[in-house]
Amino acid sequence: SPSLIVRDSASFTTNAIFGNFGQIDVGNGSGDGTIGGSGTINNDGMILAAAGSIALNITNQSGGVVQVDNATASTFTFSGIFTNSVGASLEIYGDSTHAGHATFTSNLINDGGIVFDSGAGGGDARLTMSSGTLFNTGTITVTMTSGGAGILEGNVTNTGSVLINENLKLDSGEFAHNSGGSVTFANTKMLSVTNSAVFHVNGGSVDVATPASDVADIEFDAGGKLRVDGSFMISSD
Repeated sequence: SPSLIVRDSASFTTNAIFGNFGQIDVGNGSGDGTIGGSGTINNDGMILAAAGSIALNITNQSGGVVQVDNATASTFTFSGIFTNSVGASLEIYGDSTHAGHATFTSNLINDGGIVFDSGAGGGDARLTMSSGTLFNTGTITVTMTSGGAGILEGNVTNTGSVLINENLKLDSGEFAHNSGGSVTFANTKMLSVTNSAVFHVNGGSVDVATPASDVADIEFDAGGKLRVDGSFMISSD
């Protein structure tokens, strides 16, 4: 059972450090929960972000899980620096009732795993960097088990792995794909670059090599752009 339930508001004093080894539930379908103040949550357990916001910095430790499973149509907002450590998981879920949507207003540092997924009839899962940058040295996986698309908005610097097992849309900002990074497509899956987003290949690998009968796709529309500083090769086996 949850060790902390926030259905209205809670506030931490300046520079407080809160260690979570159980479960924190924030918000539900009846209203937002808000964790305000300043300081850091060191999460070794589970944070279920359903509705509202968390203002504190979050360090998601190895084995920790932060799951955004929206109970309302509004985004869940993280306004502190979010560090997703090696072995930790940040999961964004959409379903047929509400799309999954997490918004970050400071840097998101991913050394662990970020998962876009869906359940209960399917629905999009969206991660928005409204300011700051997503720095990925870990793994971003687009799973979308029950349908829908993964959506990334804002600036991303990738030196880790991106696994496009289901469709991924870059909906704004610049995805800077740098040396050491990899983007790998499953058969027939698509990366869509739209709304003036930029897919900037500055090194690393982009593997869209699939059997010719099951072609993966990179699509640019509505002002989407490809910028290449180096080499860019598309092939099929």
